[in-house]
Amino acid sequence: MRVLQIMGRSSDAIHQHVDSLNTILKRNKITSSIIAPVGAMNGLCKEDYCYPIPRLSKPLSLYSCSKEVKKLINDFEVLHAHGIIAALIALRARKLAKSKIPVVMTLHNFAVQRIDGYKFFIKYRIESIILKKVDYIICPSEYAESYARKFTNNRIDITTILPVGKTILKKDIISANNIRDLTRDHFYIKHDDPLCISLSRYTRQKDFTTLIRSFKLVVEKIPNAKLIIAGHSTYKSTVKYQELLKKIKLENSIHLYGNINNPDNLLAASDLFVLASIFETVPLVLIDALKFGKPVVMTKVGVAKKILDGTNGISVPILDPQSLSKALIDWLNKIKEGKVDPKLIEKSIEKTTDLKYTIEPIIEIYNALSQTN
Repeated sequence: MRVLQIMGRSSDAIHQHVDSLNTILKRNKITSSIIAPVGAMNGLCKEDYCYPIPRLSKPLSLYSCSKEVKKLINDFEVLHAHGIIAALIALRARKLAKSKIPVVMTLHNFAVQRIDGYKFFIKYRIESIILKKVDYIICPSEYAESYARKFTNNRIDITTILPVGKTILKKDIISANNIRDLTRDHFYIKHDDPLCISLSRYTRQKDFTTLIRSFKLVVEKIPNAKLIIAGHSTYKSTVKYQELLKKIKLENSIHLYGNINNPDNLLAASDLFVLASIFETVPLVLIDALKFGKPVVMTKVGVAKKILDGTNGISVPILDPQSLSKALIDWLNKIKEGKVDPKLIEKSIEKTTDLKYTIEPIIEIYNALSQTN
């Protein structure tokens, strides 16, 4: 079996998923290669299985990318596109090559989640066309599956498979007792301070404004509580949140960082993970946090309600600082009182991250499609 993983513009989570998927497939004796725009290649090309394509900066570059994929089509049995842009590249390449190679698409995100105004109608229309033309759609959540089914009229096979995260590949993650203290020292956090972390991009979707305002209420009840926010950011977004911290006098309680080299260490050093997103499908960092045995407080988006069951965390309404702060206070108190069992939390996610449920169904899809080609 030979599969070409195609990426378009990708978030860190998609990048992580594709890299992990590619590695695990190769371990299962499946030839899997990645082709991605130059800007999305960082950290992927450790071996010779990566092929760069032009940056996706202009509409014309989509055609250039498709031509590069076309050159490789005869070397593979299945094209697996990660996202709408990647699917557009794959379908165009298949047409240029006059090939019948099957195209699988994972619907990581979609237009209704991301944009407003006239751009929404354009991208919504493009998505509706692409969803009808691929051969199989993999959705990371039931929400995404219901969205895809609106366009396909059951003419295309669709299934929900939770994405694979990096922790599946790192079973031995940071078990050393001193990692927690060393990491806290690095970030200037006292060893006994309650520490919440949020690992995500600085975008409107992640709603750091609500998170920051909710944490002000947390600090009123638990004065030594700390929050670290880390992820890809721009100068403009960083300044925006720094000004908010200064305005509500939380500079000593909330610490803002950009991308960090070892987010796993930060997860290990934390007490609780928090995410205030206004929309998500399956945030891989949620799965990672639970694999570390960390309780999660996040908004009721994507799979949160399905995964968080009260023993491993809780979901709260979006855009609601009061509900978010109450949940954070409750769970920090539970942790202090020893009422949170990290082993139980880690066990709660075992089925979700087992290869039997995340990888084997994908391999079955590849095999079925290659046999019908």
